[in-house]
Amino acid sequence: MTLYDLKVGDKVRILLGDHEGVMGWVVNQDEDYVCVFNDRTGTEIEVSPGIVQFFTSPFVFGTESSELKAPFSDVQKHVMKGDSNSHLVGKQVMVTKGDFRGYRGRIKSTPAPPPSTLAGFLFPGYPLPDPQPSVPYPAAFLVQTPAIAGPSTLLPNSEDIPTTPAWNPSSRTPHRGNDDTEAVMAATSPYWLRDDCFTNMRLSLRLINTNPNFHRGEHKYKCGEFKGVVGDAVRVQLSFKILEVPFPYLIPERPECKSQVVTAFTGPHKGSQFRIKEFGTDFCSCSILKSTMLLRKVDVKITTNQLVVTARDSQQ
Repeated sequence: MTLYDLKVGDKVRILLGDHEGVMGWVVNQDEDYVCVFNDRTGTEIEVSPGIVQFFTSPFVFGTESSELKAPFSDVQKHVMKGDSNSHLVGKQVMVTKGDFRGYRGRIKSTPAPPPSTLAGFLFPGYPLPDPQPSVPYPAAFLVQTPAIAGPSTLLPNSEDIPTTPAWNPSSRTPHRGNDDTEAVMAATSPYWLRDDCFTNMRLSLRLINTNPNFHRGEHKYKCGEFKGVVGDAVRVQLSFKILEVPFPYLIPERPECKSQVVTAFTGPHKGSQFRIKEFGTDFCSCSILKSTMLLRKVDVKITTNQLVVTARDSQQ
Protein backbone atom coordinates (compact mmCIF):
# COMPACT_ATOMS: atom_id res chain seq x y z
CA MET A 1 0.00 0.00 0.00
CA THR A 2 1.29 3.47 -0.87
CA LEU A 3 1.03 6.65 1.16
CA TYR A 4 -1.44 8.05 -1.37
CA ASP A 5 -3.93 5.27 -0.58
CA LEU A 6 -4.17 6.37 3.07
CA LYS A 7 -5.80 9.35 4.73
CA VAL A 8 -6.23 10.52 8.30
CA GLY A 9 -9.07 8.60 9.96
CA ASP A 10 -8.59 5.33 8.03
CA LYS A 11 -8.84 2.13 10.05
CA VAL A 12 -5.78 -0.06 9.40
CA ARG A 13 -3.89 -3.16 10.55
CA ILE A 14 -0.08 -3.44 10.80
CA LEU A 15 1.15 -6.48 8.85
CA LEU A 16 4.85 -6.80 9.74
CA GLY A 17 7.47 -5.88 12.33
CA ASP A 18 7.37 -5.49 16.09
CA HIS A 19 3.76 -4.27 15.98
CA GLU A 20 2.39 -6.98 13.69
CA GLY A 21 -1.35 -7.46 14.17
CA VAL A 22 -1.94 -4.10 15.88
CA MET A 23 -5.06 -2.33 14.64
CA GLY A 24 -5.87 1.35 14.90
CA TRP A 25 -6.57 4.61 13.10
CA VAL A 26 -4.31 6.80 11.00
CA VAL A 27 -3.89 10.11 12.85
CA ASN A 28 -0.89 11.55 10.99
CA GLN A 29 1.16 10.88 7.88
CA ASP A 30 4.33 12.05 6.17
CA GLU A 31 6.31 11.09 3.10
CA ASP A 32 8.06 8.19 4.83
CA TYR A 33 5.67 7.04 7.56
CA VAL A 34 2.13 6.91 8.87
CA CYS A 35 1.18 7.33 12.52
CA VAL A 36 -1.35 4.73 13.78
CA PHE A 37 -3.28 5.35 17.02
CA ASN A 38 -3.98 2.22 19.10
CA ASP A 39 -6.95 3.03 21.35
CA ARG A 40 -6.33 -0.04 23.54
CA THR A 41 -2.99 1.27 24.80
CA GLY A 42 -3.44 4.99 24.11
CA THR A 43 -0.19 5.08 22.10
CA GLU A 44 0.73 6.05 18.56
CA ILE A 45 2.99 3.94 16.37
CA GLU A 46 5.02 5.23 13.42
CA VAL A 47 5.39 2.66 10.65
CA SER A 48 6.06 2.54 6.92
CA PRO A 49 2.91 2.83 4.77
CA GLY A 50 4.04 -0.32 2.96
CA ILE A 51 3.31 -2.58 5.94
CA VAL A 52 -0.25 -1.50 6.75
CA GLN A 53 -3.53 -2.60 5.23
CA PHE A 54 -7.06 -1.23 5.44
CA PHE A 55 -8.90 -3.19 8.09
CA THR A 56 -12.48 -3.36 6.77
CA SER A 57 -13.37 -4.58 3.30
CA PRO A 58 -15.12 -1.37 2.06
CA PHE A 59 -11.77 0.44 2.28
CA VAL A 60 -9.63 -2.25 0.62
CA PHE A 61 -10.57 -1.36 -2.99
CA GLY A 62 -9.81 -4.90 -4.16
CA THR A 63 -6.11 -4.81 -3.21
CA GLU A 64 -6.08 -7.92 -1.06
CA SER A 65 -2.73 -8.84 0.39
CA SER A 66 -1.37 -12.39 0.54
CA GLU A 67 -0.09 -11.51 4.00
CA LEU A 68 -3.65 -11.36 5.39
CA LYS A 69 -4.44 -15.07 5.08
CA ALA A 70 -5.10 -15.66 8.78
CA PRO A 71 -8.73 -14.91 9.69
CA PHE A 72 -9.40 -12.28 12.33
CA SER A 73 -10.37 -13.49 15.79
CA ASP A 74 -13.86 -12.98 17.21
CA VAL A 75 -12.42 -10.51 19.73
CA GLN A 76 -10.84 -8.43 16.96
CA LYS A 77 -14.06 -8.40 14.96
CA HIS A 78 -16.06 -7.37 18.01
CA VAL A 79 -13.74 -4.48 18.87
CA MET A 80 -13.40 -3.08 15.36
CA LYS A 81 -16.85 -3.81 13.90
CA GLY A 82 -19.17 -4.04 16.89
CA ASP A 83 -19.32 -0.27 17.39
CA SER A 84 -20.61 1.87 14.52
CA ASN A 85 -18.91 4.93 16.02
CA SER A 86 -15.45 3.37 16.42
CA HIS A 87 -14.14 5.29 13.39
CA LEU A 88 -14.46 8.52 15.41
CA VAL A 89 -11.75 7.55 17.92
CA GLY A 90 -8.75 9.90 17.72
CA LYS A 91 -10.57 12.72 15.93
CA GLN A 92 -10.71 16.27 17.25
CA VAL A 93 -14.34 17.33 17.46
CA MET A 94 -16.78 19.90 18.76
CA VAL A 95 -20.18 18.99 20.23
CA THR A 96 -22.84 20.93 18.31
CA LYS A 97 -26.04 19.88 20.11
CA GLY A 98 -27.32 19.18 23.61
CA ASP A 99 -26.23 20.33 27.07
CA PHE A 100 -22.53 20.16 26.16
CA ARG A 101 -22.83 22.18 22.94
CA GLY A 102 -19.63 24.10 22.25
CA TYR A 103 -17.33 21.67 24.08
CA ARG A 104 -14.17 20.86 22.12
CA GLY A 105 -11.89 17.87 22.51
CA ARG A 106 -10.63 14.55 21.15
CA ILE A 107 -12.68 11.32 21.12
CA LYS A 108 -10.73 8.65 23.00
CA SER A 109 -13.24 5.81 23.26
CA THR A 110 -16.70 4.78 22.14
CA PRO A 111 -19.69 4.65 22.30
CA ALA A 112 -19.71 8.30 21.27
CA PRO A 113 -22.45 10.75 20.15
CA PRO A 114 -23.79 10.11 16.65
CA PRO A 115 -21.83 11.81 13.85
CA SER A 116 -24.71 14.24 13.23
CA THR A 117 -23.89 16.00 16.51
CA LEU A 118 -20.18 16.42 15.81
CA ALA A 119 -18.08 18.73 13.68
CA GLY A 120 -14.79 16.96 12.97
CA PHE A 121 -11.28 18.42 12.76
CA LEU A 122 -12.06 22.02 13.71
CA PHE A 123 -8.45 23.02 14.21
CA PRO A 124 -6.25 20.88 11.93
CA GLY A 125 -2.69 20.69 13.21
CA TYR A 126 -3.49 22.19 16.59
CA PRO A 127 -4.16 19.65 19.39
CA LEU A 128 -7.05 20.88 21.53
CA PRO A 129 -6.70 21.62 25.28
CA ASP A 130 -6.88 18.41 27.32
CA PRO A 131 -5.95 19.09 30.96
CA GLN A 132 -6.87 15.61 32.22
CA PRO A 133 -6.47 13.03 29.39
CA SER A 134 -7.76 9.55 30.15
CA VAL A 135 -4.88 8.01 28.18
CA PRO A 136 -1.34 9.35 27.55
CA TYR A 137 -0.64 10.95 24.18
CA PRO A 138 3.03 10.98 23.14
CA ALA A 139 4.69 14.00 21.56
CA ALA A 140 4.45 12.35 18.13
CA PHE A 141 0.85 13.54 17.90
CA LEU A 142 2.05 17.14 17.78
CA VAL A 143 3.45 16.68 14.28
CA GLN A 144 1.37 18.82 11.97
CA THR A 145 -1.37 16.91 10.14
CA PRO A 146 -2.15 17.39 6.44
CA ALA A 147 -4.15 20.52 5.65
CA ILE A 148 -7.91 19.94 5.39
CA ALA A 149 -10.96 22.15 5.10
CA GLY A 150 -11.43 24.49 8.06
CA PRO A 151 -12.85 27.88 9.03
CA SER A 152 -12.31 30.57 6.42
CA THR A 153 -11.30 33.00 9.18
CA LEU A 154 -7.67 32.70 10.30
CA LEU A 155 -7.19 30.09 13.03
CA PRO A 156 -5.90 31.18 16.46
CA ASN A 157 -2.55 30.07 17.79
CA SER A 158 -2.72 26.76 19.65
CA GLU A 159 -1.80 28.39 22.97
CA ASP A 160 -4.61 30.94 22.52
CA ILE A 161 -7.39 28.43 21.82
CA PRO A 162 -8.57 28.13 25.48
CA THR A 163 -9.19 31.88 25.68
CA THR A 164 -10.70 32.47 22.24
CA PRO A 165 -14.48 32.71 21.64
CA ALA A 166 -16.33 29.63 20.44
CA TRP A 167 -16.30 28.87 16.71
CA ASN A 168 -19.51 28.38 14.77
CA PRO A 169 -18.79 25.36 12.51
CA SER A 170 -21.86 25.89 10.30
CA SER A 171 -21.10 29.49 9.33
CA ARG A 172 -17.31 28.91 9.43
CA THR A 173 -16.85 32.24 11.17
CA PRO A 174 -16.01 33.03 14.80
CA HIS A 175 -18.89 33.53 17.21
CA ARG A 176 -18.05 35.89 20.04
CA GLY A 177 -19.49 35.24 23.46
CA ASN A 178 -21.44 37.81 25.45
CA ASP A 179 -18.60 38.30 27.89
CA ASP A 180 -14.95 37.83 26.87
CA THR A 181 -13.96 37.92 30.53
CA GLU A 182 -16.01 34.80 31.18
CA ALA A 183 -14.29 33.02 28.30
CA VAL A 184 -10.92 33.72 29.91
CA MET A 185 -12.20 32.59 33.30
CA ALA A 186 -13.52 29.35 31.78
CA ALA A 187 -9.97 28.52 30.71
CA THR A 188 -9.11 28.16 34.41
CA SER A 189 -11.66 25.41 35.05
CA PRO A 190 -10.86 23.69 38.39
CA TYR A 191 -9.76 20.24 37.19
CA TRP A 192 -7.48 20.20 40.24
CA LEU A 193 -10.56 19.25 42.30
CA ARG A 194 -9.96 15.65 41.20
CA ASP A 195 -6.94 15.49 43.51
CA ASP A 196 -7.59 13.42 46.64
CA CYS A 197 -6.09 16.13 48.87
CA PHE A 198 -9.31 18.19 48.41
CA THR A 199 -11.66 15.40 49.54
CA ASN A 200 -14.13 16.60 52.24
CA MET A 201 -12.90 20.19 51.95
CA ARG A 202 -15.72 22.74 51.85
CA LEU A 203 -14.31 24.83 49.01
CA SER A 204 -16.31 27.73 47.57
CA LEU A 205 -16.97 27.53 43.82
CA ARG A 206 -18.74 30.08 41.62
CA LEU A 207 -20.81 29.17 38.55
CA ILE A 208 -20.01 31.19 35.42
CA ASN A 209 -20.74 31.20 31.68
CA THR A 210 -23.70 28.81 32.03
CA ASN A 211 -26.35 30.59 29.98
CA PRO A 212 -28.11 29.00 28.10
CA ASN A 213 -26.54 25.53 28.26
CA PHE A 214 -26.89 24.77 31.97
CA HIS A 215 -30.32 25.02 33.63
CA ARG A 216 -31.02 27.95 31.26
CA GLY A 217 -28.67 30.18 33.23
CA GLU A 218 -30.75 29.95 36.41
CA HIS A 219 -27.67 29.48 38.62
CA LYS A 220 -25.28 31.82 36.81
CA TYR A 221 -22.89 33.68 39.17
CA LYS A 222 -24.14 31.79 42.24
CA CYS A 223 -21.58 30.55 44.76
CA GLY A 224 -21.79 26.97 46.03
CA GLU A 225 -19.88 24.46 48.13
CA PHE A 226 -17.71 21.63 46.74
CA LYS A 227 -19.11 18.15 47.51
CA GLY A 228 -17.00 15.91 45.29
CA VAL A 229 -16.26 14.92 41.68
CA VAL A 230 -18.36 12.54 39.57
CA GLY A 231 -16.85 11.71 36.19
CA ASP A 232 -16.51 14.97 34.23
CA ALA A 233 -18.68 16.99 36.61
CA VAL A 234 -18.38 18.54 40.06
CA ARG A 235 -21.03 18.08 42.76
CA VAL A 236 -21.86 21.56 44.10
CA GLN A 237 -24.34 22.40 46.85
CA LEU A 238 -26.47 25.50 46.28
CA SER A 239 -28.68 26.10 49.36
CA PHE A 240 -30.51 22.77 49.79
CA LYS A 241 -29.88 21.54 46.25
CA ILE A 242 -26.86 19.60 44.98
CA LEU A 243 -26.06 19.95 41.26
CA GLU A 244 -23.57 18.15 39.04
CA VAL A 245 -21.82 20.98 37.19
CA PRO A 246 -19.36 20.49 34.27
CA PHE A 247 -15.84 21.78 35.05
CA PRO A 248 -15.90 24.64 32.46
CA TYR A 249 -18.86 26.20 34.30
CA LEU A 250 -16.90 26.68 37.54
CA ILE A 251 -14.14 28.89 38.93
CA PRO A 252 -12.70 28.98 42.46
CA GLU A 253 -14.05 31.74 44.71
CA ARG A 254 -11.08 34.03 45.36
CA PRO A 255 -10.46 35.73 48.73
CA GLU A 256 -11.29 39.43 49.14
CA CYS A 257 -10.11 40.43 52.62
CA LYS A 258 -8.01 39.48 55.65
CA SER A 259 -9.11 36.84 58.18
CA GLN A 260 -10.68 34.64 55.49
CA VAL A 261 -9.89 30.91 55.61
CA VAL A 262 -8.41 29.74 52.31
CA THR A 263 -6.88 26.66 50.66
CA ALA A 264 -4.01 26.67 48.17
CA PHE A 265 -5.15 24.73 45.08
CA THR A 266 -1.81 24.81 43.23
CA GLY A 267 1.85 25.43 43.93
CA PRO A 268 4.08 24.10 46.73
CA HIS A 269 1.33 24.54 49.38
CA LYS A 270 -1.36 22.69 47.39
CA GLY A 271 -4.06 21.24 49.66
CA SER A 272 -2.96 23.20 52.76
CA GLN A 273 -5.31 25.54 54.62
CA PHE A 274 -4.41 29.01 55.87
CA ARG A 275 -5.89 32.14 57.39
CA ILE A 276 -5.14 35.42 55.64
CA LYS A 277 -3.27 37.84 57.91
CA GLU A 278 -2.59 40.52 55.28
CA PHE A 279 -4.62 40.65 52.05
CA GLY A 280 -3.25 41.90 48.74
CA THR A 281 -4.45 41.68 45.14
CA ASP A 282 -1.18 40.00 44.14
CA PHE A 283 -0.03 38.23 47.32
CA CYS A 284 -1.55 37.28 50.66
CA SER A 285 0.41 36.88 53.89
CA CYS A 286 -0.99 33.74 55.52
CA SER A 287 -0.68 31.77 58.73
CA ILE A 288 -1.15 28.02 59.02
CA LEU A 289 -4.77 27.37 59.98
CA LYS A 290 -4.21 24.47 62.38
CA SER A 291 -2.18 26.45 64.87
CA THR A 292 -2.65 26.48 68.63
CA MET A 293 -1.33 30.04 68.93
CA LEU A 294 -3.97 32.77 69.19
CA LEU A 295 -1.68 35.46 67.77
CA ARG A 296 -0.14 33.44 64.98
CA LYS A 297 2.62 35.11 63.00
CA VAL A 298 2.78 35.14 59.20
CA ASP A 299 4.07 31.77 57.97
CA VAL A 300 4.11 32.20 54.21
CA LYS A 301 3.22 34.53 51.33
CA ILE A 302 1.05 32.97 48.61
CA THR A 303 -0.08 34.35 45.26
CA THR A 304 -3.69 35.46 45.65
CA ASN A 305 -4.90 33.73 42.49
CA GLN A 306 -3.70 30.38 43.89
CA LEU A 307 -6.17 30.52 46.81
CA VAL A 308 -9.81 29.45 47.12
CA VAL A 309 -12.12 30.51 49.96
CA THR A 310 -12.84 27.60 52.35
CA ALA A 311 -15.27 27.01 55.22
CA ARG A 312 -13.61 27.05 58.65
CA ASP A 313 -14.58 23.49 59.62
CA SER A 314 -13.25 21.79 56.47
CA GLN A 315 -11.49 18.47 57.01
CA GLN A 316 -8.10 17.77 55.53
